[in-house]
Amino acid sequence: MNVPTTPLLAAAMILSAGIGCDSPTDAGPDDVELMRQASAAYTSAEAALAVGFVPLSECIASPAGAMGFHYGMPARLDDAVIDPNAPEVMLYEPQADGSLRLVGVEFMMHQDAWAAAGNTEAPTMAGRAFDPPNPNHPDPMVRPFWTLHAWVWQENPEGMFMPFNPAVSCG
Repeated sequence: MNVPTTPLLAAAMILSAGIGCDSPTDAGPDDVELMRQASAAYTSAEAALAVGFVPLSECIASPAGAMGFHYGMPARLDDAVIDPNAPEVMLYEPQADGSLRLVGVEFMMHQDAWAAAGNTEAPTMAGRAFDPPNPNHPDPMVRPFWTLHAWVWQENPEGMFMPFNPAVSCG
């Protein structure tokens, strides 16, 4: 599998992060707890690297907040499986001492892999539809993908599943 280069993936994530909608009732406590349990072993980026996660982006920020650094599990990016126990991406916020702190997870599904598995509707997790791929992405080499961010380690004042978190910073 080819993982897009860092600048391309960063641009794709920013451009695909639609405005979206969010409701505090979308996720049940069990779903959120499963996501926390699934990511608890990766509170350090070193732990994620040790099991096969790879850096996918620099720290991504916008006026709406930040997403942080993305560390993804390549084997999960094309499997067309949505599992709260196996997020495709861990999200890390840089700290003043140079370390990275786990702030959330991201579920990512390549549009072509999702369709090849016979799916015709948007993927969902915890009662929330994934944010759609950006049909106008400027780089044709970046495969369109669905995303769902879940801020399970850092509260997001805009909502659990919003793409950007104003409580997270790249500074």
